[in-house]
Amino acid sequence: MCESRTTIERGLRRLDLKYFFDKKLNVLKEFYETSKVPFDQIINDAQAEYEQCSEEDPPMELEDKYEKANACKNLLWQACLSALQQILKEYLKEYIADRRCWTEAERIISSHRKEGWLQGYRIAFRDLLGCDWGRAPTPWSVLEEIVLARNVIQHGGHIGLLNHRRDPQYKSKYPISLFSDETFPELISVTEDSLRLAMNAVEEFVIWLEKSRLELRNA
Repeated sequence: MCESRTTIERGLRRLDLKYFFDKKLNVLKEFYETSKVPFDQIINDAQAEYEQCSEEDPPMELEDKYEKANACKNLLWQACLSALQQILKEYLKEYIADRRCWTEAERIISSHRKEGWLQGYRIAFRDLLGCDWGRAPTPWSVLEEIVLARNVIQHGGHIGLLNHRRDPQYKSKYPISLFSDETFPELISVTEDSLRLAMNAVEEFVIWLEKSRLELRNA
């Protein structure tokens, strides 16, 4: 059984936790929006030059400029997805710590390590706090794919590829992936649309968890 805290302690922690989650997520959004601007400009300029080009094949340097800008945006998207996963993980850990259940939760998470840390947290929330993520409005598949894609980005690279190959477990679980390349489905491809979807999903999930947290506090 988790130890209880005073109403004041829990209330302050609850407000601070959501505040810092929002702050980090907003910084990440601002980072993405401002960082992509120069690359968007290069891409737009290259497209404009291409349209004015009378030759059948555009100059090599024009293609090179376009491809490099797209590659830079791809790295930016991947970095943002990795940061998003970390923000979610930090929030979930503090949520459990706030309920003074971390020791028990750590044992549960560790025992389910092969299934992934997110599944471990899911079980810990259910068994220790009675919080069933199946009731959340956010699809489990989106949350899990954020973690799976991040793991591939961080640990599954190849020197010859800018995009990373999805591992067999990922491909078997999600043959049609939110983060797979349209042309080469075996590759990870984080796009602007999929990144925004992931950010919105995590934000929606945390809003739901905060309501659940308030219910636990008042129980």
